[in-house]
Amino acid sequence: MQAILTENTAPRTAAVGRPRFKPTEGDRRRVLLLSALGFPQYKISQIFPITGKTLRKHFRHELNAARAGFWNHFFEFENAYSRPSEPTSR
Repeated sequence: MQAILTENTAPRTAAVGRPRFKPTEGDRRRVLLLSALGFPQYKISQIFPITGKTLRKHFRHELNAARAGFWNHFFEFENAYSRPSEPTSR
């Protein structure tokens, strides 16, 4: 019985599964831009045919930087264009 199971099996020579994702600098810039423009992570992962988990694994810095950059610009805008408070007594 053992001879039957091992007789015609060839050793594996090719890798099994999908190749590992390797992001380029262009990919990083696109993720940063899309995230800064407000695209949700699931949409960004659809653009790059990868899963959300892979997106967060390889682009964590870009996703965080885009979020932080958005809020920094938002507060700068709000402070620059907010009305000065009027004095209550003269």
